[in-house]
Amino acid sequence: MNWLIEFIFPHRVHRLAYLLRILATNAVLYCIFGIGAAQGGEAYIRLLCVVALIAYQLFFIALPRVRDIGMNGWWLLLVLVPVANIVFGIMLLLRAPATLSNRPNTALEPTAAAPSVSDVPGNPKVSDSSTSASGGGGSAFGR
Repeated sequence: MNWLIEFIFPHRVHRLAYLLRILATNAVLYCIFGIGAAQGGEAYIRLLCVVALIAYQLFFIALPRVRDIGMNGWWLLLVLVPVANIVFGIMLLLRAPATLSNRPNTALEPTAAAPSVSDVPGNPKVSDSSTSASGGGGSAFGR
């Protein structure tokens, strides 16, 4: 039962799930407009269904997608601006999730320095005066 609630009211929505959910709810909206207008049913019931589907699209499809890409939820106000809502919808569709783009790159992190020659057991200690005269000594990290 928990999977059904998570499917209907998701916390995060990735790109493909966002596209499929928007297409499905838009298809239902077009059916409500097309079938309802052809049959001449009650207009206020159709209006109530349309408002409910738009609210579902906004709060349970677009808002989880905004969270998934790491943006603030206030960006959903762009849906109210006529041309910006199309650009915003395309941006939600194409932008990678924040977990992929903000992932730390562990390959570039420094690793522990190798022990210097003087730290290896069995080798005589090198005096500090000889290493300072030659311009360095120790490991490559300046130890």
